[in-house]
Amino acid sequence: MNHKVLETKPYFISISLLNRRYPLPMKQDESKLIDWKQIGRLHNDVGHESFEEIVGLFLQEVEVIFARMQNQPHCRQLENKLHALKGSALNLGFFTLSNLCEEGEELAAHGKASEVDLSKIFKCFQTSKSQFSIDLPKTIMDER
Repeated sequence: MNHKVLETKPYFISISLLNRRYPLPMKQDESKLIDWKQIGRLHNDVGHESFEEIVGLFLQEVEVIFARMQNQPHCRQLENKLHALKGSALNLGFFTLSNLCEEGEELAAHGKASEVDLSKIFKCFQTSKSQFSIDLPKTIMDER
């Protein structure tokens, strides 16, 4: 499968898989932080080495985005940052994080950026990242 990693904007990573479209997950139980099926599909499509690279880039870029958002929590670009983060999170299977970013994006789009609960989004990322780190090895081994 051909694949490429595209930089859509500085500090935002989006994953483009040629000849493959992923169905967007429907709203699920909010307690389900990670869509492991999405992660398995991505891993199978891009291979182990590329998957590790994509995950590393995603985690690194999200940390940079969050650092910038904490310094300027309600800047004009909040809607765009949340939109890009939402897409990257969804591509990597961080389902709940993607939903929270979507909610924040909608608030920002309607002039309510000050109502976006960035601390909830940051906490969700940290919790998702921890669960991802713990459960990923088992998930990948189950796929093989």
